[in-house]
Amino acid sequence: MSESLKKLYNHLILDRQKDLSNFEKNENAQITLEAYNPVCGDQFKLYLDFDNNTISKASYYGYGCSLSRASTSLLVELLPGKSGKEVLECIQSYYRQLEDDKEDRSELIKALSMAKEFPGRKQCVVLSWDTVKHFIQNKRA
Repeated sequence: MSESLKKLYNHLILDRQKDLSNFEKNENAQITLEAYNPVCGDQFKLYLDFDNNTISKASYYGYGCSLSRASTSLLVELLPGKSGKEVLECIQSYYRQLEDDKEDRSELIKALSMAKEFPGRKQCVVLSWDTVKHFIQNKRA
């Protein structure tokens, strides 16, 4: 395996994609979103519950590569307690951190940002984030 691929699939990503704390079907969720990448086959259902205009619970279920699973796991961990506006701010911050090496960011996001060196893999680290962003923007319209 090349050195750049080793960086892409470092232990933080591999550990995170195995984290099942938010990996669950929630057929009774108020909102179910589908994140799907037809190019590689990554496919997740994102389950969201709201209390007023704040996300009270988030989980996901599905399959995908290590990058998309780790990224989706991080997303659903960050969503609870946030309003739509705060979710959009969080997503924009995540996108900036993926692109800008000067941003203050966690080690996991540093690892996920390696996807930018592999154009075909970048979609993996934004798939679920794009899905939630699209939902929130359309919900507010």
